[in-house]
Amino acid sequence: MIATIRGVCLTLAFAGIVCGTAQAQNPGLEDLDRATELKLTAQSLSDLAEVIRRCEAALEKGLDDDHRPFAEQLLGATRIRRGLLVGEQVFKQVPPSPMWPQFRQAALRDLELALKLLPNQLDALQMVARLNMLPEGDPKRAGEALDEAIRLSESDPPALADCLILKVSLEEDNQKKIELLDQAVKAYPNSADAYRLRGSIYADTEQSEKAIADLRKSAELKPDHPLTLLALGMALFDEATGEGEGEGEKKPSKVKPEEDEKKREKLLNEALKNFEKLAEIAPNSAQPLLHIGQIFAIRSQFDEAIKVLDKAFELDPNNLSVLLMRGSVHQELGNFDLALADVQRALQHPSITPETRSRVKKFQALLLAGSDHVDDAINVLKELQKDSPEDEAVILQLGTFYSSDEDYEKAVEMYSQVLEKDPGNKVALRLRGDAYLSLGKHAEAIADLEKAAHLMPDDSGTLNNLAWVLCTSPTDKLRDPKRAIELAKKACELTEYKAAHILSTLAAAYADSGDMKSAMEWSQKAVELAEADKEGDAETLEQLKKELESYQAGKPWREQMLPSPKKEKKEAPSTPKTEEPPQEPKPEEKPAPAPKSEKSSPE
Repeated sequence: MIATIRGVCLTLAFAGIVCGTAQAQNPGLEDLDRATELKLTAQSLSDLAEVIRRCEAALEKGLDDDHRPFAEQLLGATRIRRGLLVGEQVFKQVPPSPMWPQFRQAALRDLELALKLLPNQLDALQMVARLNMLPEGDPKRAGEALDEAIRLSESDPPALADCLILKVSLEEDNQKKIELLDQAVKAYPNSADAYRLRGSIYADTEQSEKAIADLRKSAELKPDHPLTLLALGMALFDEATGEGEGEGEKKPSKVKPEEDEKKREKLLNEALKNFEKLAEIAPNSAQPLLHIGQIFAIRSQFDEAIKVLDKAFELDPNNLSVLLMRGSVHQELGNFDLALADVQRALQHPSITPETRSRVKKFQALLLAGSDHVDDAINVLKELQKDSPEDEAVILQLGTFYSSDEDYEKAVEMYSQVLEKDPGNKVALRLRGDAYLSLGKHAEAIADLEKAAHLMPDDSGTLNNLAWVLCTSPTDKLRDPKRAIELAKKACELTEYKAAHILSTLAAAYADSGDMKSAMEWSQKAVELAEADKEGDAETLEQLKKELESYQAGKPWREQMLPSPKKEKKEAPSTPKTEEPPQEPKPEEKPAPAPKSEKSSPE
């Protein structure tokens, strides 16, 4: 028994000598052991902080070559874990925390220190790039991190695609962006994000067919992804209508309704389905309802549009786009008071930009003019002109309002201001020509309309009005019946012989040439078209009948050389003043037989 006890004591004594020697060579070993234990159970940021503290203490106190690499690996891995957790908080919090810059700084410190110890960590490199791509970050460091991440992920297609997608944000050139996304799609054909992002870039660069194809593929891969549904719906809508994203702006339609109405409706139906699905996924968002209302409005389903837009307004009363869209639909329905109220709300929006405010004021002026308060519309634009004296759109619109108010001298003054700076402005030339015609200044009208017709050879209104003055002016040297017939025929062809006031111009041209038989034939057709037009006005029909009577009496029609008397002014509205983004002023066609100043008696 004594021998046994002596043996155990000798064993313990020897173990103590060995442990003491190890402890002497590794004074940080205790901290490392404790850090290892804590790492296995660490749940919170404070737990991770303690692991990091213990690892750093162990390395500072000293470890041998066998233990140091493990300690460095444990420290680096823990810093990466904490850096990723903190970094994700920057992106997850909506709205962002006011402390996000501090969170970013803390996350980057952990990640960059970790990468010095463990340089080939894909997740850490991606997070470093993402954090540096935020405002006031370091784009150069983001690019370096992504390049390294791309190198590391060559054998991991999904990760490679993610890195390439991230790098797109660092590029400004759209072609370079597309090249990166091409690589992402090639590396990982199931990347819905790559297709969505490439489709969005194609949409921004007006490559609509490619955009729709990519966005459809993205929606196939991620059927319920909100951003994909929204982007696809908008791309389909733009392709169907030819509209861009800017307020009040339009690009030439790629799908002509008269040529391919089925394709247009198919695109709109598909867009509508995407927006309706988005509305189900995001029931508290006004955005899909706005686009659904747009589609109803395009289809002239204005009552349905108002219902949807009212719901969008309930969800987001301060949404400028909803207010302006609903205002434009109210305008179509003739509800000018309601339209003006919506625009007034838009003008009072606290975050409205000067550019948007300008567009909204122009819409307000259009609404006022449309409700027969032209004087108030003019006053709105005059105020707007003080802020933007060089805005041609404002000056042109002022001119059209002056013309509508039959103040043609003032209208000519407005158009002349534009033409002084831009002599080739076809809209100003056309409108000034019409104003001169209304003033009875036929030589000046012909000069402007000839220039406008050269610049707009397929504009039926310009051709029609030029033909009219060339065959109805009482000044013999100004008339040219042969050219008037050519112009009027082309205008009729462009309108498929369905415009009564253009047929009346062709009749006047034949009458001036002495061909009364043709004049009566076309004049009769003009009267019949006007009689069949349920939306036509009695004044126009009466005018056409007078022209026909003139030809039946063997007399050509002659335009007066005196301007029309001005109409009485109407009282200002009591409702709030508002408006919608105006488009470029459109030349008004001769309203059967406009823009004739005042019909005189036939010769």
